[in-house]
Amino acid sequence: MTKLLKRTVDALSPEATRDVFAWDGELRGFGVRVKPSGVKSYLIQYRNSEGRTRRLSENDGVALLLRMTSRF
Repeated sequence: MTKLLKRTVDALSPEATRDVFAWDGELRGFGVRVKPSGVKSYLIQYRNSEGRTRRLSENDGVALLLRMTSRF
């Protein structure tokens, strides 16, 4: 996997029947989801203290970054 760049995100296209994911190769758990409608959302996937996988997502990458940094 490679680093997620703006041109990589812009080149992603939706599939009619399922979500498409692209993950960053350098920042573990960071990626983009493309819905069948074409809406792109940035997300962070992590495991909580119980070991369950969770996803935190925002349509705006800046809002996601601010939300994550406010937790620390």
